[in-house]
Amino acid sequence: MLRGLTFGRPALGDRPLQGLVWWAKAAHVLPARPITPELAAFWRMLNRACVGLIGEEYPVFAGDPRAAARVGASGQQRLARAGPVRRVLARRYICGLQPGFRLAPGLGGNTQRLSRAAAQRWRAAYLEARAKSGVAGFAFFDFRFENSPPGVVRELLRDLARLL
Repeated sequence: MLRGLTFGRPALGDRPLQGLVWWAKAAHVLPARPITPELAAFWRMLNRACVGLIGEEYPVFAGDPRAAARVGASGQQRLARAGPVRRVLARRYICGLQPGFRLAPGLGGNTQRLSRAAAQRWRAAYLEARAKSGVAGFAFFDFRFENSPPGVVRELLRDLARLL
């Protein structure tokens, strides 16, 4: 699939493209697996396909946000400790999150029902810790329902602007 998306249909004039690839949280264990010919081909193709690798993190807003950020960084760290292609992907790693107020299974967020201000402070501390750990950037999705009020979006954008 990545090959087809990257190279398209050359006979029809499609040019090679790179994009942002979402990397499922369940796949964060892959870099620690022993390299087989199939996995080597996968890593090369993933590297060729992506300009940025968005790793799903989805922390639960509870406890120490810096400790949660260390846990969230595990997929990126596994990439960084692996072979040369995976180290390149670790440098392109983008922390994938949702704003945290729309609660759905597997998406983390404000599951402890903190006040909006407390939840935003927790998220800001998480983002700061992840920024210091060397991510290439941040990617947010799901600006619907509880994640969509202007105040929620505005505060998230302020937090991101402070990190730039």
